[in-house]
Order: sequence, then C-alpha cells, then structure tokens
Amino acid sequence: MLKYPAMNTVMIRSLWVLYFLCLIPTLVTLAHRIDLDAGFKNTALVADYVQLLELAQTENVPVDNVLFRVRNEAGIDHLALLEDTPQFLAQRGLCTIIEGVGWPGWKTEEERDEIRRNQGREIEEASTPENNWPLLQGLDHDLTHLIFSDNDTFLRIAESAFDRYPGLVVVDNRGPDGGVISLAGEPKIILEWGLGFDPKLVQKLRDLGLTLYPRLRHYPGYSNATVSTILSDTAQMFPDSVLIFDGDSILGSSGRLTPVAFEIRNSTLNFGWVEFAEQKGSRELAAMVPDRTARVHSIEDEEMEVITVERAIARYVRAVRERTARIVYLKPFLLQTGQTNRISETIRLFSGVKSELESVGYTTGQPGFVAELKGVNLITQAACVLALACALILLCYTLYPRTWIALPFLILIGVFLIWGMGMFGRKIIALGLAVTAPTLAVAWITHKSELFQASKSSILQPIFLWLGAVAISLTAGLFIHAILINNHTLLQIDAFSGVKIALYLPILLSVLIGVRLILPQENRTLSSAVSYLLNIQIKIWHVILALFGLIVLFIMLDRSGNFPILSVATWENQIRGWFETMLYARPRTKEMFIGHPALLIGLMIGFSGFLYRRAVMYAGLVIGSIALTSMVNTFCHIHTPLILSLFRTLAGVIIGGVLGILIGIILSIFLAKFSRSTRQT
Repeated sequence: MLKYPAMNTVMIRSLWVLYFLCLIPTLVTLAHRIDLDAGFKNTALVADYVQLLELAQTENVPVDNVLFRVRNEAGIDHLALLEDTPQFLAQRGLCTIIEGVGWPGWKTEEERDEIRRNQGREIEEASTPENNWPLLQGLDHDLTHLIFSDNDTFLRIAESAFDRYPGLVVVDNRGPDGGVISLAGEPKIILEWGLGFDPKLVQKLRDLGLTLYPRLRHYPGYSNATVSTILSDTAQMFPDSVLIFDGDSILGSSGRLTPVAFEIRNSTLNFGWVEFAEQKGSRELAAMVPDRTARVHSIEDEEMEVITVERAIARYVRAVRERTARIVYLKPFLLQTGQTNRISETIRLFSGVKSELESVGYTTGQPGFVAELKGVNLITQAACVLALACALILLCYTLYPRTWIALPFLILIGVFLIWGMGMFGRKIIALGLAVTAPTLAVAWITHKSELFQASKSSILQPIFLWLGAVAISLTAGLFIHAILINNHTLLQIDAFSGVKIALYLPILLSVLIGVRLILPQENRTLSSAVSYLLNIQIKIWHVILALFGLIVLFIMLDRSGNFPILSVATWENQIRGWFETMLYARPRTKEMFIGHPALLIGLMIGFSGFLYRRAVMYAGLVIGSIALTSMVNTFCHIHTPLILSLFRTLAGVIIGGVLGILIGIILSIFLAKFSRSTRQT
C-alpha cells in the first residue's frame, strides 16, 4: 500500500504563510472598492407628492404652503409624482367617481373574453342595482364612471384610457361641460389604473423649483408597444429622471421587462429599486440595467404611524451609509393621529435627514450610480481559491496529518468552480471560506492546547492565540469581499449565498472540535471527541444549558435578518445609537460584548491554575466562535462600504479585547485567591 509522509513543521508553516500571502493580490481589488466608496456620495432626497397633498388636505392648509416649507425650510427639492389614476384625479378634485356594482353584463361574449384576458380573472355576472340611484341616472350601473367638468382634462384622460385599456373604455363627450369616461372591470382595480401625467401639474411643480421623479403604475394587459410608448412619453416629459414604480409590481412585470430595460438603456431614464418592497419584477429589471439602477430606501406607512423623528432620521442615514441606498424616499407624518403639528414634525424630519447626511460627507442632489468595479481579475480569484485550499488542508491537518496530498485536488476543484461556473462558483468559494476560516481558527487554538499549563503562564499567550484567531477570520472576510465584488452585489441584486450556514455551522463545529480541550492529551482525536460527547451522562443542568444555548442561537438567527421576530429592545437601541454617534460605525454587539470577551476570558482562565480551567476554556472557545463567524459575516455584506466594515470589525476587536482582558485578569486573580483559600481550609 502506497504511503506518503505526514505534514511536517515546514509544510505547515508554508501553508500558513501562503494563506496570508494570498491576500496581497486581492488588495488591488479592495483598493478599487475603497476608491469607489469615496466617490459614491451623491444622494437624492425625494418627498412623496401624493402624501404631501393628503397631509395638506388633512391639516386644512393649501398644498403650495406645504411644498414651500419642504423646499425652503427643509431644503428638499425632489418630488416623486404619481401618474394620474382615477383615485389621484378625484383627490385633486378633477373628477367624480361613481363605482360600478359588478362585472359588465352589456358586453358580447367575444368582448367578455377580451376583458377576461386583460384582467386575468373569471367573468362574473353583474349585480342588480338598488332602487333610487339618483347619481346613476342615464349611466350604466355595472361600470365605473369618471365624471369630468373640465373638457381638457376629460380629453387627455379619455385618449390615455383608450390607448392603454382597449375594449374596456366607453366615452361620453359632453363638449365644453366635460364628459364621462366609463371603465369596465373591478372597481378597486380600476381606481389604481395609470392614465398618464398631467402637464399642467408637472409645469406648476417645476415652476416651484422642484425636480420630479415619475411614478408609473403597472397593468398586466399592457402590450409591448404600450409599455414602450408609456416609457418613451415619460422620458420626454421627465428627462434625466429616475423611475420609481408604484404598487406591488413594476411596469412590464407580466413578461414584458425586456422593452422596459430597452427603453431605459436608450433614454435618459434610470431605475429606482425600492429595497424590501418586493415589487414583482424589480430585482429582474435591476439585474438587466445595474449601471442605471439606484437603491431606494423608504419607511413603511404603518411604521410611520409610530416612529419618532430621531429614529426615522437614524434609519434613513443608516440605509445610505451601510446599504448603498442613494435615493431616500421621504414620507410625512401623515398617519400619526396623536400629533397636532404633523407638518412641522415632517419638516423637522426632512431637514434632519438632509443635515445629518451632509454632516457625514454625502452630497444631496441627484443620486449616484454604481458602475462595474474594476479589479476583480483572475489573479484575485485564483488567490482566493488557493487560500481556501490552504485553509482546508490546515483544518484537516488537525484531524488527520496526511491531508496535504489533497491540496492540488482542492485547487483544481476551485479552478473549475471559478472558470466553469462563473459567479455561482465564486459564491461557493466564498461560502467555503466563510465556514472554513472561523472553524480553522478554533482548531488552531485547540491544536496549541499543549501550551496551556497551570504554572508560569503569561498573559501574552492567550492574547497571542486570540489575535491569531482574529487574523485568520479577518483575512477570510477580505477574501470573500474581494471575490464577490461586482455591480450586482454592490446593489444587493445578487448577494453572498448561505448566510445562515456561514453563521452557525462554524459554531456547531467548534462544539465538536473544541471538546478535545477537556480530553486527555494522548486521546485528543476526532473520534474520541465524538465518543466523549455521545457518552456524556445527561444531567438536568446539561438540559438547561442546552436549552439556553438553543435560545441564544435562535435569537442570533432571528436578529441576523432585516425583519426579526424579536425586535431590538429600547435600551439596546439607545446603546446602539450612542455607539453610532460616538464612533464612525457601530461594532456588532455580539462581537464586542459576547464573543471576543468570552474567548479571551476562556483562554486566560485556561492558562491559570483553576481546577476547571479546561472546561471554562472550552466554553469560552465555543462562545468566542460567535465573534469569529460574525467578523467574517460582516464582510459578506458586499453592499456595505469596505472601510465601514473594517472599522466596525476593528472597533469590535479593540473594545471586546479590552473588556475581555480586564475581566479575564480580575477573574484570574479572584480564582487564584479562591483556590489558595480553598486549599488552606
């Protein structure tokens, strides 16, 4: 049987050196990313015209007064303008709506089939109208009617309705007195139909010194030609503007995104992608025109009912600084019924967002757009593959010393993933690094367990091991960031895959690997560790500890997302706010207050003469792995500026390290005195 030698000290050191040297080629890519972040500061602050109009009507003041304060007091000169819908027309007093009571019964069978195809629903029979409907005299009871008194508005809306909704429109032109437009379909859907923009309103708002961003509605029955016409007309009316679509789906989302992307690329229009809104078709369109896409951040209407001015400002600013959002979609305090000064509070919110962003170096005006980042070259990708191969070999070495023979095979697999599977392969490499590096850091510490002695220990030894684990994880985070950078990941159209696996698998592996710390030195093998765990006599305190650990892991898993079930407590929000105010970026709580201190405390007590030092060291290592995985996870968020991620990580290391060293020294002194007093008694 062919045998090959185990890894010797020179081979091990060479792999460690190679792992860290692989970072050098990636520095070019990372430097380009830093340059991009430095110039990517233009941000648009956009207010919603419809909601400002509603706020003015609710407070019984002219809308022009509200717009004047928004423009001159808050400094906001961008408005998002919804295209005319029946509901928006009625809100402005341009028409009266009389809703139908059922599906039209006056169409032929062929016409009904056409309606069904356009509406995407089953045909229903019309309901019988009630008696004495004075407003419906002379009008069909089974249609929705828009009654206009201004003939110009009537003709404009009638033309748009005929073009967009053929077969569903009946027009009664009453000359100078206006007319009636009757629409077939379900009333609640009809009220949201898009009918083009009002040139008079557009000109009026521009005369006030406002820049307008159009909001278009989607309709599933639009043809390719209709979609192209709508976008072409919008581009002419709003040159150099940004489309922010309204509703649950974007224009063309019913299989017609190609003409939408074509019109955007061949016009001066851009696309505002509303994050977290999950509009149907929005991610697909952003992927088609990433260089013309800007992320939009807004706050849900329901949240605006309860949020304070300060929290709303912090929320908007955080989205710009941490998630490359370059359009801030501002909403007024329209629904907060307890407020008596909603207009003033709205102005305070708008001006606060503007001043806060400008104070941290952002320029308010037109939004910035992400171009393809240069530097993610084959050398960078090859360096990441080689680093992963080295990390895997070093990790496996702690379990089986002859694994070095697999190094060339791992490199070949990585090459195939990069060149054969493109971005998907790069994601696999990134996930491999995210899981391997923190686990390797834990294995490295356990492999050095022969250094843990009860006598003549030095405080520098645990600090050295902690810093080594931090360096291993931080380096992997930089590899991941470098290999995944492109304009899709910068906008979070695409993202690192396997976040939950990368967060929690290393922690679970540390439970298995770290248990060797409490085994006899001559019996520290993987099989012995598994056997030890399986043969532990379960006691009540074991069950309690396990339940506590599961609860902690659930909270971590839940709060790692954008919409956690367990919201952040008020006191924790205050602490976070303090760190955001005092520091350039807030360190992660689980790193600076839990992971790093636990790892240092465990290592320092592990070097002491405490009777149960190895058990404490094992617990500290498992809890400390939370910080190591969290550090790597920070760099998996490619949309976050690299400098901010670096600062957040290093701040967590410094604060957590200081806390861990201080607490570790105090506990070591206390345990030393406690041990002496116990021996004396």
